[in-house]
Amino acid sequence: MSNLSPKSLHYQKLGRGPKILLAFHGIAQDGASCFQPFEAHLGNVYTIYAFDLFFHGESISSKNELVSKELWRSIVQRFVAEYY
Repeated sequence: MSNLSPKSLHYQKLGRGPKILLAFHGIAQDGASCFQPFEAHLGNVYTIYAFDLFFHGESISSKNELVSKELWRSIVQRFVAEYY
């Protein structure tokens, strides 16, 4: 079991639309600056959760823990279960 939780993955909530969009940025970016421009165009249709990847922005991670596909799946599943 990972010690990383959905709460350790920082995100910004953008827009107020009825559909949910989980947004993950690329390398050397952060969620807020990358996806802020989308809010003006998609914010009435989507509520966008713009995440900071680990080692970027404000997300907290353990320096000793490998961020694997399984870890990502677990964190996203727990985020969805906790918030939806």
